[in-house]
Order: sequence, then C-alpha cells, then structure tokens
Amino acid sequence: MATFLAANEHCVLTVKEIANRLKDPESVKAIVLHPENRNPDPLFQDHPWADLSFSGGYPAILLLFTELDRLFPDEKWDLAAHVYVVKIKEMIEKQGIGNFSLFGGLAGICFALSQASKGGTRYQKLLNVLNDHLIQGMENNYFAAFKDNLQNGKSTSMFLYDVIQGIAGIGVYGITQLPNPNFVQLIQEILRLLVGLTGTVIVEGKEIPGWYLSLEVQVMEEEKIEYPKGNFNLGLAHGIPGVLGFLSVASLHGIIIDGQREAIEKIATWLRARRRFANGSFFWESRIRFEDEISGITTTYTQGRDAWCYGTPGVVSSLFLAGKTLQNNELKDFAVQSLKSVFDRNQEKWNLPGPTFCHGISGLLLITHQMALQSEDLDLKEQVNRLKEILMQFYEPQSPFGFKDRKPCKNGEYFGINNTGFLEGSVGVLLTLLSVEGALSWWHAPFLISDGIIHEK
Repeated sequence: MATFLAANEHCVLTVKEIANRLKDPESVKAIVLHPENRNPDPLFQDHPWADLSFSGGYPAILLLFTELDRLFPDEKWDLAAHVYVVKIKEMIEKQGIGNFSLFGGLAGICFALSQASKGGTRYQKLLNVLNDHLIQGMENNYFAAFKDNLQNGKSTSMFLYDVIQGIAGIGVYGITQLPNPNFVQLIQEILRLLVGLTGTVIVEGKEIPGWYLSLEVQVMEEEKIEYPKGNFNLGLAHGIPGVLGFLSVASLHGIIIDGQREAIEKIATWLRARRRFANGSFFWESRIRFEDEISGITTTYTQGRDAWCYGTPGVVSSLFLAGKTLQNNELKDFAVQSLKSVFDRNQEKWNLPGPTFCHGISGLLLITHQMALQSEDLDLKEQVNRLKEILMQFYEPQSPFGFKDRKPCKNGEYFGINNTGFLEGSVGVLLTLLSVEGALSWWHAPFLISDGIIHEK
C-alpha cells in the first residue's frame, strides 16, 4: 500500500482528510439534518438521511472506513468502522428493520457489515441473525407477490425486481456471501423469478416482453401521465438493465439455472435494438412507451442524462457484463463503442449536475474506469483522466464532507446540500476516487457494474 500512497498521495490524503470529519456519527447526522442544509425550492422531495439506509445513512459511512482500512491496515480505520457498527446495531434495536432492500434496508446493512467483517472474523453473531432474518423474510416480502404476477400474466412493479429496492439488489448481496449454501438457494430462487420476468405477456392482443410496466404499477404521477399505456424502463437502477446485470454476474460466479442464458441473450438483444442515434451520437432513452414498442417505430427521441441510474453508461455496463457472460466479444465491443459515444457529446449534454454517483460524475467515471480496465481501450482510459479532473472541480475544501450533492430547484437552479450518502453523497465520490487511483475492490458490487472477479490491474 506504500507504493499506492506514493503514486496517488494528493488524492488519497484528500479522501482521508474528509473521512476524518466523518468519525463521529452524531455530528455527521446533525450536519445533514441541520435546518440550513435544505433545498429552499425543491423540484423533488429530498430525503438526505435515514439512519439504516445504505443509500444515505450509517451503513454508507461504514463502507468508506472499511475500504480505508483495507488499503491502510496500520492506520486504525477499523476503529472508526467499529463505531459505526455499534451505531447500526443500536439503531436496529431501537427502530427495527423497515424493509429488506439493498439500498434502503436489511440487505444493505448486511452488505456493509459483511465488508467490515475482515473476511468473516468480526461481527458474525450479528450478521448471522440478520442474514437468517433476510432469507426467511423473502417469501412474504417479495417472492409470493412476484410468483402471483408471473402465474397470472400481471405486470410486476419494478420495486419487486430492481437493483435499488427489489430482488436483483438483494441477490447482489447474496453473491458476495457465496459459497454459503443458504445464499446459493436464495440466488437460485431470485434467478427463477427474473428468468420468468423475461417471458412474454399479452397486452391489447400484443405479445410483449414481461418486464412491461402497466399504468397501475408506474410510480410517479408524471410517469402515468406521460405513459398512459405503460412503458419499459431502461434504467440500470430500476429497469431491465439491472436484471441483465444481475443474471450475468450470477452466471459469472457459477450460479446458473435453466433458461438463464436464454434470458440474458433476450434482454441483450432487446436493449441493442433500442439504441438511438441523434445529433451525431448514440444513446438510450430512460423509457420506451408501449405504443412505440408494439409499432416498432419511434418518431421522437428523448435523450436523458448519461448516468449510472439512467442513460447510456448504465445500459452499456450491463451489456458488457452480458457479453462477458456469453463470451461474445462483439457484444462487448458494441458496449465499449456505445460508451465512447457519450464523450462525443458536449459535457452539458450529459446532464450530470453534480459529483455524486447515482446521477452525477462519479457514476460515469467508475463505469468508464471499469470498462477501460477490462477492454483495455485507450480512448476510455483517456476519458477516465478527464472525468477525474471534472470530478475534482466539485471539491469544496471548506464544506463538511468535501463534496456537495446538487439538488434541482423549481426555478431551474441547483442547491448544494451536505450529504454523506452512497448514492447521492460524498461517500460514493470518495470511494470512486480511491478506485480510480488504482485501489480497486468490490465495494461497488451494489452498482452492478462489474462482476468483482477481475478487478485488480
């Protein structure tokens, strides 16, 4: 690790300096929840803190200290991590477990604790209890409703299967627990349901992919107005690319069931056919409307952001994993070339207003870095350096957490708030900076942008 520090001293010292400000859980929470740390004119309702949320709470900060301890085992970052483990245990006893999801519930708590366990040598009593609770609760919380939808040809809410709240995300945590036989069985059941999702359903007499979202299961009112006949979600965070990524990563880790390869091929083929071209570059929309899917004709393209959650980077990341799974070099090359097209656009066209991971520069940076490593593409490697420079332009040394989450206002402006979150806060940024400086581990497993097998280069 001495060589790593010497080569990347400035960036690493910046990360450490910010991390030192996060050592007291109570003061961190107080800063996030301070009345002045509020968007005065929010376009959307903001939720910057939840005690037990991996997205934005104590588990996220625990992961940062765990990664620092892995890189610098003689600097006692594990002591800072332990403070957060104690705090998480205290909050569980006080609040209980709200849900089972990866980014907002039990699976995320377990992921953070497992990463902090030093190879299973710490916190095992707590983890065993939580793991048992997770496995035992999957049927009532997810599987029963999912099975009913598949058996009756009903549209399934993305919150049952997506990466953020659904079984794909929970399955990612399961993969990190292999070869535990209980998790092997859990992953196999998740795979059966997700393979089932890739079947077909009949809507208005048309046979369409089973990941169709009907009007009834759409979440936002704006979405229901824009897609009154339903849509197909193309976001890695909530849509079919996340399913493709999970099916692929599970396969690469040796968990394979009947129909899994065919499901991967079907989703990958469908996604490839929905790449758009406009203004000199390729991109994917956030959603495909039902009418366009059945007609095969799209007259109006809407290019959204180029982010992890929605847009080209997330889609091509899942396609690259599918290409790796299928041993299809042409598909991997298709993914690489599509990602490179992002950089044919002006930066303002990326629609990435801030530094954070979910819909900011960090997500694009780490995806580009991962694909550059695995493809050995020189153009992508150059873009990694460019993106790192762009990311560091958001660094605010005097702000409590170094990087602010920029929230949209109704008036079209952005308001910076202090947020430590994994998705929309400084933790995701700091971990990304450590990784692109050459210190990769699979801390980013929840994002489904790599398989975690080949990650040291």
